[in-house]
Amino acid sequence: GKNINVRCGSTHPEILSKVVMGYEADLGLAYDGDADRLIAVDKNGNIIDGDKIIAVLALGMKDRGELKNNQVVTTVMSNMGFESYLSNKGIHLIRANVGDRYVLEK
Repeated sequence: GKNINVRCGSTHPEILSKVVMGYEADLGLAYDGDADRLIAVDKNGNIIDGDKIIAVLALGMKDRGELKNNQVVTTVMSNMGFESYLSNKGIHLIRANVGDRYVLEK
């Protein structure tokens, strides 16, 4: 559809934050219109962006020996602080152009 991300989903997680706190939920997840972008909200209404989610998952996978070559692929949109954080944990960040197909190629 047209304008599928207007005032909703991962582009406006502040709405989800209020809903999570209002229902006293443990977690809220918001996607964009084609579900390739995720933002989480914790039980306190704190917005957790994709870089933080990937960092938590990558560290867990590394600890279990499941992170292939200790590498993570993200797009060029990822924060440089995220890259530095991963590097300090022994994880190499590979950057791809924006788009699922480019991430998949890497």
